[in-house]
This record gives sequence, structure tokens and C-alpha cells, in this order.
Amino acid sequence: MKKIMYLNLFIVLLVMITGCRGNDMYDKEDITMTIKNGTLTNKSATIIITDFSKQNNSYGLWFRIDKKENNKWKELKAKENWINTPAYYVDENNKLELEHNWQHIYGKLPNGEYRIIKEVNGKYISAEFTIS
Repeated sequence: MKKIMYLNLFIVLLVMITGCRGNDMYDKEDITMTIKNGTLTNKSATIIITDFSKQNNSYGLWFRIDKKENNKWKELKAKENWINTPAYYVDENNKLELEHNWQHIYGKLPNGEYRIIKEVNGKYISAEFTIS
């Protein structure tokens, strides 16, 4: 059990260290992520992942939030570290809904432009949103 916990922690730290580069993003024709209408607040949102990649991708709870400042994305500093635990898969319609509450990680987000980022097999997907 400890080995699995350490492996998950290592993966999360590796993802946090390597960051999100533009060339590491999935092609939007394969996998997309959007914010479900009516769920966005300054504390949380429900995301919808649509995966037509024909791979058996799994999706964990790990995510990161970036804020757009001076037309550049800046990673928000997390208040605490956490481990990526269960794996979730898209349903028969190639969709997966996950609720993400970021208040304990980032606090309430002030007004601004943001994107939520998730890792999928070493690449990233993102969805942009605005808090106003």
C-alpha cells in the first residue's frame, strides 16, 4: 500500500514539476474538456471530458489551475499538496463528468481568466473559464 501511495505522490510531483507546455496538449479532436453549464463558481466546477481517442484513458482527480496575467498563463500556487487517487473512465457515450472543488487547494478564485488542466498519459487537456 505504501508503494502505491509513494508512486502516486511521485507521479503528482512529476506532473507539477514538468508543468504544461503547449506541445504537450492533446489534439482537441481526440480529447476535450469543458465546464458544465451552471456549475462554475469561484470555489468549484464540474468538468466534462469527452474522449474519442479510442484509447483506454483513465482520469484521476488531480488538476491544476492557471491564471491568465498579461496574456500569459501563470500556474497558481497550491496551498497544499495532494495525491491523485482513483481512476475514472469515460462512459459508453465517451463522456466523463467530474466535480472539482478547488477551495481547499487554491482558496476562492478572484475575478479573472483561468484554465483548469488535467493530465492524461503524459499530455494535458484544459478548459478555460472566467470568474466575474
